[in-house]
Amino acid sequence: MHGSDVSNFLSVEALVDINDRSLQATFSSKDITGASPAEVLPALNFMAGLTSPNKLQVAARYVPFHDLDALPDSSPEIPPVILRYIHSLAVMQEYTATPIVIPDLARTTMGQVRDAIRTASLLQGQTVVYAWKPFRIMPPADGIEVVPDGQYQLAFPEPIYLTVDEGRISLGVADVIILSAKLARQADGGILVHPHSKGCPAKILKSPRAWWPRCGPLA
Repeated sequence: MHGSDVSNFLSVEALVDINDRSLQATFSSKDITGASPAEVLPALNFMAGLTSPNKLQVAARYVPFHDLDALPDSSPEIPPVILRYIHSLAVMQEYTATPIVIPDLARTTMGQVRDAIRTASLLQGQTVVYAWKPFRIMPPADGIEVVPDGQYQLAFPEPIYLTVDEGRISLGVADVIILSAKLARQADGGILVHPHSKGCPAKILKSPRAWWPRCGPLA
């Protein structure tokens, strides 16, 4: 017996022993580069679960499931971080009309993976807290009074993007809060913003307050 899932990403070949009615199943998968995240995600979730202590069950269309032999104690076929990344891509597709496809994972950096997971969390209404690095800003026309060694709290909008391969997809604007910062004026009039102390590097991103409407099939 052989078959595939609806996405044609996952295939199975099963051999049945006619003597003891035992069944041996072999699963294989195709390259997911260029595929729609939402279409292959169910198959990836299944592949990720093909490890002990889970059990594989089979059934005909209208009869109860039956357990097969225990699954081997091995690492998941799909690493958890890759599964989270592709799930995040599927979440973001609901907020943009620009098609999102799975990039070449061999060329995808861990920084891009972390950014995608963080952005998906924001779109789902979560607040994200993480460490930040110093950055420069240009003051407004009326200027900013900078007090040496003063402690500042900053709040400002920040565009959020999905970076895939060489392109970026805009996904709205997040509200950013920096809890404790020190400002230093630069020679060119710019201002360097850096953590006030080593123990206060928190940068808070709140849910986007403007983005493309959620996208779905037309009625």
